[in-house]
Amino acid sequence: MAFVKNIPFLLALATTAIAMTGKVAGLAVVVEFADVKAAHTQAEVDEFFGSIYDYFYDVSNGRLEYTNVVTPIITLPNEKAYYDNPENSALDNADILITDALNILNNMNFDLSGVTVNGDTVVALNIFYAGGFTREGIYLHSGTYEGGAVVNGISFERYQITSMDITGSGLPGSFGVVVHETGHLLFGWPDLYGPEELNRSNSIGDWCIMADNRDSLGGTPPNAYFKHLAGWIDTVDITNALPGTVFAIGANSDTAFVYRRNAREAYFIEARRHGEGRNKGIPGSGLAIWHIYKGGVALVQADGRNDLEDRVNFGDDTDLFRLGVKTEFNSKTTPAAIWHDRKPSNIAITDISDTGAVMTFKIGYEKKAYFWKALLLAIAVAVLWRISNKRFLSS
Repeated sequence: MAFVKNIPFLLALATTAIAMTGKVAGLAVVVEFADVKAAHTQAEVDEFFGSIYDYFYDVSNGRLEYTNVVTPIITLPNEKAYYDNPENSALDNADILITDALNILNNMNFDLSGVTVNGDTVVALNIFYAGGFTREGIYLHSGTYEGGAVVNGISFERYQITSMDITGSGLPGSFGVVVHETGHLLFGWPDLYGPEELNRSNSIGDWCIMADNRDSLGGTPPNAYFKHLAGWIDTVDITNALPGTVFAIGANSDTAFVYRRNAREAYFIEARRHGEGRNKGIPGSGLAIWHIYKGGVALVQADGRNDLEDRVNFGDDTDLFRLGVKTEFNSKTTPAAIWHDRKPSNIAITDISDTGAVMTFKIGYEKKAYFWKALLLAIAVAVLWRISNKRFLSS
């Protein structure tokens, strides 16, 4: 297992992100209440977390094997309403519930030898509780445990807590939520959806699991930038690529291209193909161009309509670049290739192909920028030549 806290290239969204590959084992604690019993067995919960393993194995391109040791069903000493107290914050309710559950595990002398720890702290604690949830009670979230309970001397810090029956459809209805919360729990990824109460944008909609946790079946992959932070893809830097260079990229592959401005801003480019694997639920196919900047992650929508920002939809078939939608991207196109401060990026992508197993595109500087760079180079050469020539004549 390899995981490190790092400040990688373009860490714009969180103070600390986690690059995590190899084998990681979390602890999944299954709890019921004195008055609300679990509708699922330990074996069913174990099978459910098998589907969570499959998701992260797939989207990490086989670079992460995330399993969970599932506990027997634990009956907490109080009724559900005790932990669902609307007078407490969701974090306080979770701390109370987790403390009771961990104390029971400690009294059971529960074996944690199969769980991954960092020092003496469990890397990932999952709490799965019986019954439904309310926003005023045991709300679904990821957080930092502050209750102080230990199990056989092992402590706990990061956790996610989820109901076993979110939608009334049983465990499958919890899949997208658990994957989303695990993004917070394991990797420090932030939410990428606009707060409903502020009536803000749909952010990046159905194009990333951190903006969309509604997919209970396939599980939308994270965006290319988050996969880069986690260490799951290879990136090819095209910032200084020669004009006219043609690049090829496999759809839904383990490669992305990056065009950098500095350590805080860049474009990440990947090819997505609807209907295949974990991408079966995304709205369309084509070249996804992600704008990464200090304030967040944005999908450059090829059609230029800004439907996501205007809350028209959660993504559609013309959001990605491809033949028949948009085959160019530069400072003069709509959408424009400009940085967050509205300055031109000088990237020019042309000849974007149709969708397929492999997509291609051509890159080069914009004509104006390239002209001035060529002119400055010519002037520099001329000056150097005159200097050397004068030295030669005076010698």
